[in-house]
Amino acid sequence: MSMSCTNRMLHKQDIMDFIKRYDDSYKIKENIYYAKRAFKTNSVINYLGKLKEVGGLDYEEAEQIFGLLIKYLKGEADVTWDNGKVMFKLLSEGEHNE
Repeated sequence: MSMSCTNRMLHKQDIMDFIKRYDDSYKIKENIYYAKRAFKTNSVINYLGKLKEVGGLDYEEAEQIFGLLIKYLKGEADVTWDNGKVMFKLLSEGEHNE
C-alpha cells in the first residue's frame, strides 16, 4: 500500500482496493460502489493517518490495527468508537458482523 503525504494515510483508490481485497460485499454496479464495511474502514484509516501526523502511531501499532481491520472486513470483528478512540471486538464463531 502506498502512503500519502496528505492528511490521509492512504489514497482513496488504495482504500477501495484494500476493502475490495477483504470484504465479500464489495461490488461495483453502474459506477456505484457497494461495500457494507467501507464507512467504518475509511474512518479507521483516516484516524490512523491523523495519529501518524502527530507522531502518535508506530509501525507495530499500525500493523496490529490493520490486522484487526482485515478481521472487521471479513466479518470476524466489529469496530466501534469510544471517546474518540477506535475499538475492535473480536466476534466469536457463532457471531457474524453484518
